[in-house]
Amino acid sequence: MLKPDEANGVFILNRSDYTEGILTIANDINEFKELDSDPTIIREGKLQRFLRDLKQNGKIDKDIYSNIYPTGSQPPRFYGLPKMPQIQSPAAILPFRPIVSSLNTFNYQLAKYLCSLLQPLLHNTYSISDTFSFVQELKTVDISNKFMVSFDVVILFTNIPLKES
Repeated sequence: MLKPDEANGVFILNRSDYTEGILTIANDINEFKELDSDPTIIREGKLQRFLRDLKQNGKIDKDIYSNIYPTGSQPPRFYGLPKMPQIQSPAAILPFRPIVSSLNTFNYQLAKYLCSLLQPLLHNTYSISDTFSFVQELKTVDISNKFMVSFDVVILFTNIPLKES
């Protein structure tokens, strides 16, 4: 039983169908590569050393250090949610939206901390918090002689090249 990616309700399918759909995504060598070993502990150790240096050099205080210092990190979890609008027939391989969950990863607490620092900077006159606000804003704009474009982002986070980001 799974929650669909963009709809309310519950989707029930056989475990073998779920496994086949997820393996189709995971085995795509253009998007993912198999690692020889799990880098979690090595990455956790590098971050621990970096944070210790920051603390010893007075760059961060003891409270921040203890809140973001990673211990017992887990690798990210990969799973998929069914793409409801794209289901063609029961015989077809079910399409999934891939999700990589970073909960309990080596940098999860650091990311949460950085997010709390950046959050106040995100709200300005050019940002809208949700679709309803966007629709209300559009009602006040003169759109004559203008056009609007909408883009559907596909698997945004798994397609961002790591080195460039």
